[in-house]
Amino acid sequence: SALACVEKTPDGTVIIHIMDREGDCLELFALLLEYEQRFVIRLAHNRRLSPGRTAEAAKLFERLSAAPLFFERDVVLSQRGKQRNAKNEKKFPARERRAATLAVRAQSLEIFPANGASANVPRSMTLNFVDVEEVNPPENCEPVRWRLATTEPIDTAEQIAAVVDMYRTRWLIEELFKAIKTGCRYEQRQLKTANALLIDLAIETAIAWRLLLMRWVPRTTPDAPASRVLTRSQLGALTVLCEARGTPLPANPTAQNVLAAVAQLGGHIKYHGQPGWLVLRRGFEDLTVAEQIWRTMAKNQKLIDD
Repeated sequence: SALACVEKTPDGTVIIHIMDREGDCLELFALLLEYEQRFVIRLAHNRRLSPGRTAEAAKLFERLSAAPLFFERDVVLSQRGKQRNAKNEKKFPARERRAATLAVRAQSLEIFPANGASANVPRSMTLNFVDVEEVNPPENCEPVRWRLATTEPIDTAEQIAAVVDMYRTRWLIEELFKAIKTGCRYEQRQLKTANALLIDLAIETAIAWRLLLMRWVPRTTPDAPASRVLTRSQLGALTVLCEARGTPLPANPTAQNVLAAVAQLGGHIKYHGQPGWLVLRRGFEDLTVAEQIWRTMAKNQKLIDD
């Protein structure tokens, strides 16, 4: 599928494949390197740093822990709810939102496949690796730890920071998928043909993008103006709706004000935490209907005034 993306991408477009731990596969690494593809992939397996099977063989994770420290970065870790099954809960334990300091190390290393690797995997391959580890995590909290394999350069702190930021974009991509699957309920569509599913996916993706924009901008820049997340007609309709409900928007509404107002339209109770995708989708449906009425009235405003 990674190479299929390349085939469908216009010439001159730069592609960097970003993958989570499921992408930690030597066969995939070899294929991407063969086709000169760039990537940033989170590691799941502690690879060997020498051929053969010996108890004394050095391992990748231990070497990365002692790699040169390039910089530390202060970040805010988002809240993560409890997972629905025990397997995911072990991999992604629930956590509260908290500030964290991350130590970032990097080194180029040669790794070797384990016994039984497929024939198309080379005897060894040299990649760049970036290690991100939380410093002094709170008691009883699992520290954040990312180990990344990449083709990107790691000669300077700026280059390494770019690799870390590339991997961080994966969260935004995952949020878009959640908006499509959960908010828009795309997987529950009972359409009979692939063409019908593709048409619906195009429509739902546009809606999911708007939902994601409404939720993501307040997280990163809560004081951003409302125009960052809604069009002029959407904001006009929302203003009228809020006034009719007795909860008028401020004179200069922000992205956070918009998120709260649309969520309220969908039935969200502000004391129940952040609004979910289903609540936002319901609120956005009401806003879309109101927008059509607002646009019609705006076009006929001159006649109404007369």
